[in-house]
Amino acid sequence: MVKVLFFGDRMANTVKFSCENRQHKEANKCPDHPCWCWLSHHTYEFSQEIIPLTLAVWLQAGPREKDTRKIQIQLSRDGKSYETIETLTVPCKTKLYHFVRPDKLWNKRMKFLRFYSPDGWVDYSKGTLGYMIPCTEGETKCVGYDLYKCIGGKWQLVERNSEQCGYVPPECTEGETKCVGYDLYKCINGKWQLVERNSEQCGYVPPECIEGATKCVGYDLYKCIGGKWQLVERNSEQCGYVPPECIEGATKCVGYDLYKCIGGKWQLVERNSEQCGYQPPSPPPAPGIPEIPPWAVLVAAGVGLIGMYLIFGGKS
Repeated sequence: MVKVLFFGDRMANTVKFSCENRQHKEANKCPDHPCWCWLSHHTYEFSQEIIPLTLAVWLQAGPREKDTRKIQIQLSRDGKSYETIETLTVPCKTKLYHFVRPDKLWNKRMKFLRFYSPDGWVDYSKGTLGYMIPCTEGETKCVGYDLYKCIGGKWQLVERNSEQCGYVPPECTEGETKCVGYDLYKCINGKWQLVERNSEQCGYVPPECIEGATKCVGYDLYKCIGGKWQLVERNSEQCGYVPPECIEGATKCVGYDLYKCIGGKWQLVERNSEQCGYQPPSPPPAPGIPEIPPWAVLVAAGVGLIGMYLIFGGKS
């Protein structure tokens, strides 16, 4: 006995069957040809009871000498009692394609599918069957992340993206953004992804400078402290400042010469300055009067004193 096996346990299953593949139960009666040997029926048995949803078939009747014959499409749950759901007039020289109306399959259960000719032979059969697997009332199962429940003998979707089926809800709405401190995150594929550290969208104020860096503003030296420029030295030599030689307005003597601090530099303001101890020379004698040497003046003064002593001293 050849059975058509199911392909998994999906909600919308399909299975293909064909006499060419010797899948019908009568195949062992036809050693010379897989499909025809004066058979009144082709019977396909499935591995378990199913609920048919759709059925599309290709059929050919016999004998070839006739034009048409009747072929009935029948379903059975036990392989003994069959229910005819449709009777077709099928050509004997060519194949007929037929799609069974879904309403003819409603509320049916089956394990056997048979094509039966009451007035001839079944020379060819193949098709595609869409089906569901019957379930036990109240039973549940997962299809992907979707949860199904058996209600009224049929699988009914009760929850999409069910956590019972291993679904992990997304952390966020796709494209949404948020801030964690100054860092900007964006929702990508349901998860928060860091897209920018120290983002201005999150209130981050970029530092004015690189920590420890220095710069000059004029002669003043600034340093980057805590991300901001701080004045650390006015009139810094690092910034090209040249200290003044002196205090503005101060004076000094170099020999007898007087210097004054003007514009930070010593400037000569007076040579031979009396402020620096300079004594000018005596003025020269008047013209025509001979110069009397100092010693002559002293001698004359001494002579005068002696003379006065003799005059006045002698009288007494």
